[in-house]
Amino acid sequence: TLGYDVGIMAAAIQHIEVEFRLDSFRKEVAMGSLNFVAAAGALLGGAVANKWGRKPTVILTCWLFVVGTVGMALAPNYEMLVAGRIVTGLGVGVAVVVTPVFLTEVAPTKKRGKINTIFDVAINGGILLGYLVGFCVEVLPISYPYKWRLMLG
Repeated sequence: TLGYDVGIMAAAIQHIEVEFRLDSFRKEVAMGSLNFVAAAGALLGGAVANKWGRKPTVILTCWLFVVGTVGMALAPNYEMLVAGRIVTGLGVGVAVVVTPVFLTEVAPTKKRGKINTIFDVAINGGILLGYLVGFCVEVLPISYPYKWRLMLG
């Protein structure tokens, strides 16, 4: 989700800015809120995983991704869009810390490095995928107000 969000928001923000009539400050909040909250989530991730366990915490982050993504895609206003980004950002932050630890614990010893490398590379692949999806949605004959929702959903 982190990688994809970086790539897709480059295209989606233009449509969001028009639909919600964002000034530059609100545009920056919409763009940066996920990453800002992800930093806080990363600080909390270890404590949450120690209390609830790694696997339940990874499952929780998946639910945060789903709830946040649906919230963003269906947002009727700017505030709900940012709320969806905050929920998703919390999931991203916790996942970035807990997922590599969980993968290391469950992976066979000889494959741990490879599996964690794939996790890191997948973030960069997500960035590329976000840019590609953004481009594809831009060229599709879809009504203007729905383009950013399709991108984020």
